[in-house]
Amino acid sequence: MTITESKLWGWINQIQKTEKSWHLFRIESSTINGIPDVNACINGKDFWIELKCNRGKNLGVSKFQSVWHLKRKQSGGKCFILNASSTKRRLEVFEVRESRSRSRCPCITHLGSVQFQFTAAPGLARVRESILLMRGL
Repeated sequence: MTITESKLWGWINQIQKTEKSWHLFRIESSTINGIPDVNACINGKDFWIELKCNRGKNLGVSKFQSVWHLKRKQSGGKCFILNASSTKRRLEVFEVRESRSRSRCPCITHLGSVQFQFTAAPGLARVRESILLMRGL
């Protein structure tokens, strides 16, 4: 089964409907380059989530997205990338960090994963676990 960003958002949205202290909002913007897909506030902790379902270079994160993440982090904000990998059968949490190399290109750092046992989809419990992992970081 191929997981799409739309399906991933559907699972997140389904979970938030059962959690009174969760407020997640999907952003559809063509006016602001790089803004993440979801703004989240859980138990008073605010953060942003870029949804990806990609195995490509840098998970398909664009230059604009990397810059947005870095500026937000430099301002004290939190933002993450939630990548659903159907081939690896796991949800992975990443963040964009400044590179320490001479190239100055941002790097994407793996922060954690949640393995899922299901063949078709990760299941709502695993998606919830991934979101809570981000909230706690």
